Amino acid sequence: MSVTSVVRRLAAGGIALLCFALLWPATTQAQVGGTIRGSMVEAGTQRPLVNARIAIVGQERETRTDDNGSFEFRGVDPGQYTVEATFIGYTRQSSVVTVSTGQITVVNFTLQRAPIQLDEFVVTGTAGRTEKKEIGNAVTSLDVGDLSQVALVANVQEMLNARAPGLTMYKTSGLAGTGSNVKIRGAGSLNASYAPVYYIDGIRFEANPRSFGNDNVGNSTTQFRSPMEFIDPADIERIEVIKGPAAATLYGADAAGGVIQIITKKGTRGAEGVQWSASVEMSQSEWVKETPTTYYQCTASRIRNASSYPGCNDPSSVEFWTHDGLVTGIPEEDIIRNSAWGDSLFVIKDNPLARHPRAIRPADGYDVKLSARGGGQLFNYYMSFNRMNEEGIFLNNYQNRTGGRANFEWTPTGKLNMGVNFGYVRNQVRIPLSDNASDGLLRNAYRSRARATRDPYEQGFRGFGPDQTNTYDNVAREERTTIGMTASFDPAPWFENRLVLGLDKYDVRETQFYQVDPVECIWGLPECDGQIGQRPSTTHTWTVDYAGSVRARLSNDFSSRTSAGMQLNARQYRRYTTTGYGLVANNLNLIGSAATTEASEGYNEQTSLGFFVQEQIGWRDRLFGTAAVRVDDNSAFGSDFSLVVYPKFSLSYVLSEESFFNVGMIDDLKLRFAWGQAGNAPAPFSADRTYTSDNVAVGDAPVVALRPSAYGNPDLKAETGSEWELGFDASLFGGILGLEATYYNQTTRDALMSLPDAPSTGFSGSHLVNIGEISNSGFELLATMSPVRNPSFQWDFTLAFSANKNELVSFGRLA
Repeated sequence: MSVTSVVRRLAAGGIALLCFALLWPATTQAQVGGTIRGSMVEAGTQRPLVNARIAIVGQERETRTDDNGSFEFRGVDPGQYTVEATFIGYTRQSSVVTVSTGQITVVNFTLQRAPIQLDEFVVTGTAGRTEKKEIGNAVTSLDVGDLSQVALVANVQEMLNARAPGLTMYKTSGLAGTGSNVKIRGAGSLNASYAPVYYIDGIRFEANPRSFGNDNVGNSTTQFRSPMEFIDPADIERIEVIKGPAAATLYGADAAGGVIQIITKKGTRGAEGVQWSASVEMSQSEWVKETPTTYYQCTASRIRNASSYPGCNDPSSVEFWTHDGLVTGIPEEDIIRNSAWGDSLFVIKDNPLARHPRAIRPADGYDVKLSARGGGQLFNYYMSFNRMNEEGIFLNNYQNRTGGRANFEWTPTGKLNMGVNFGYVRNQVRIPLSDNASDGLLRNAYRSRARATRDPYEQGFRGFGPDQTNTYDNVAREERTTIGMTASFDPAPWFENRLVLGLDKYDVRETQFYQVDPVECIWGLPECDGQIGQRPSTTHTWTVDYAGSVRARLSNDFSSRTSAGMQLNARQYRRYTTTGYGLVANNLNLIGSAATTEASEGYNEQTSLGFFVQEQIGWRDRLFGTAAVRVDDNSAFGSDFSLVVYPKFSLSYVLSEESFFNVGMIDDLKLRFAWGQAGNAPAPFSADRTYTSDNVAVGDAPVVALRPSAYGNPDLKAETGSEWELGFDASLFGGILGLEATYYNQTTRDALMSLPDAPSTGFSGSHLVNIGEISNSGFELLATMSPVRNPSFQWDFTLAFSANKNELVSFGRLA
């Protein structure tokens, strides 16, 4: 059965399940019983807390507050219950209520701000759900569930920007559909990727930026698009970021650059009805910096040279484009004269980007979102739809995205919970030439000679003008499907099991088209004869992740949690490149109809398998020590290298829980230390010695011969990142100020360095060797402050600060 058919069947099943959920008769509401009703507000401001979670403990019933902060449970059996209120960024609160038949029980909650939540659950870099107070490394948890309601957020990159200290985003372009390089705690590699690995609901997905015509741009500074565009920011509940090897040991040979996990929204079990949300956002982007004014000096010799300098010879005869159309004559205000210069010297000025009607534009956009969440006693669901259109400021730049998400959870028993996550997106992006390309618009406008010279295409542009540059037609059509299945089985209160199965299917078709242009032939040969290129590629990333934990109470003071698990990540990539030269007509642009065609194919496959064991000892629920080890194997390792082992150790101490700790201004204080190792695997086939074919002549007969391709290295292994970090988390002044501070020191050993092949081997390229060493050290601070909070005014702000020292310690030494 093909992957496509599986996707279609799962989509059909998801739609059927949605219809079943929406039409499910509200039997729990109809049965005789009592009602629990109430509201949730924030202490100080008294403003309602919207979309906060309310649960009846032990009853598998929960709901969310509405826009007024209100909630209601109907059809509750008579008896005594504990109602719990939770909201990210606030203290947890519970209340015991008594329900009577036919009666309404009112319970209201007032939650305090909690900038540091030590009882918050974290799932990234841990063996299952773990409270933050138990973790010895820095974890940045971004509550972004309602961010899109208070700010215009176009993509995931904007959510991450400036919100996680130590995470740096390098965005080389502001064009629609372009992406950013992400780096955490400096660059730990030269020839392997220093980017973090990405997960969505436990499923690994392809997220490295891509350039047109290249599989992976790595550290490129050219314009490229981001595969993360498939995620609608409105679907995200929170983002967890763990940084460096000390935190990412459990992810093995790919995670030395850190891990970013995106957790999407879920439904509400036992909710009263369906909660709908709809929004329409309109946007406009403009060139905000002052467009450059160019100047050109007209000397006596240039004034006399009418053929090369018509603007100097006769400014009134020059034709050029403005927003009023094609005009003749450079206006006098654009000519700078000085009586001391005489008639033999003057200066012409121009602003081609602002003047030309087809250079830049105000770029319009819209974003339509629709979502629904709800559930019953044993299930919950969340579904969404998104349609986004965004223009770029250049006329040949745009992005159109259409997609949706469906998350379902089913709890048949109190011991088993099963979930299915499904996301589907179609995205189309057109990106122009890079800003510094020889034929790019900005390069030719910035080098303008102010209409003084005889420019080849349009006056005021040195080289291509807007009408020529805008014909550059390079479009990527992306289709993205993510499917995940999660099962949590707890056969006993002390035994936890979690299994995640997932697929990220990423299909891209890049099309590059040059129109038939036999007269001007602006793009040169063979492009001006008409050229069409198609580059379809498919990337499949499979995830299998299991973790199990056994909890034990060793004594009144000591607790134990023993965990073990495995993780399998498999990536398959296949790409075809086909090009047709010589088209009959622009509308007949199939490759098969071209006069000459050529094709090539690329394929790579990489599999990583790791196992880990972990032991955590807790003392009085305030001091936690964790030790773990992971063993990894990777298909990219050399044939003479087998397994790699990554250990870790951490301590977490909630000092504020001690009876002797009595510092009035400090509400909570956790001290933490972590040390660990993680890897950075080389690219597929880097270790292999390969050959390719070539056409040669033997006498008069053409034959196919074997030619050396890549020398390889049978001893190649992953880079090893080793790191220790020390820090604290603190809440001060009654929740007004939250601080997270961390110092880290990281070393990458066995760093991959590229060495030239020895000529005596018969190979003429280069190969990778594990001989380098790179160091990173730095300090990170995250401050969250709420200095003013009252019913009429509130002021919240976050300060993220980081400093990093990055050094190439050694290029290595060969024996």
